[in-house]
Amino acid sequence: MLRLFIGLTFNSGYTRRLCTLMEGVSGVHWQPAENLHLTLRFLGDVSLDDAEDLDAELARITAPAFDLTMQGVGWFGIGDRVQNLHALGRPDPILDGLKAQVDRACRNAGFQPEPRTFKPHITLARARAIRLDAVQPWLADNMDFRLNMGDVEAFHMISSHPSGAGRAYRLEASYPLSQLWA
Repeated sequence: MLRLFIGLTFNSGYTRRLCTLMEGVSGVHWQPAENLHLTLRFLGDVSLDDAEDLDAELARITAPAFDLTMQGVGWFGIGDRVQNLHALGRPDPILDGLKAQVDRACRNAGFQPEPRTFKPHITLARARAIRLDAVQPWLADNMDFRLNMGDVEAFHMISSHPSGAGRAYRLEASYPLSQLWA
């Protein structure tokens, strides 16, 4: 079994810039720079046979490379309990189209539809339900954050493995996006 997700990864120069946001809130676990990614679809535990079927479906996707911009910050949680702090992706029709194709490939490979609405983000920190008022200053200080992440030229099947520092990620397969100038 593999614990899988489909996502975008970034050049270390861009992740270093994201890391400048990772301070000023106590009680959260800031993500290691090498784990920063944008999830297109989380799958959970997947058999090797199902992963191979999914790989074949994902390899059929044709989408253009695109420029991704992060704009602002946000949080996920329950009520006023924060569980996740993140950088938000600016709305992008090419990213939305890629997400739709990834979802279709997952369905074609036998996976259930994703019940959550896609909200493009890069998780910066995880927390065990700290109060919203504890992160309000961080949210206010970073609401104008903007970072062009550069050209997204591929998406990836990524596996997640336990490690001493939380989770370690490994690229299992990469799927290139077409270059418009080619």
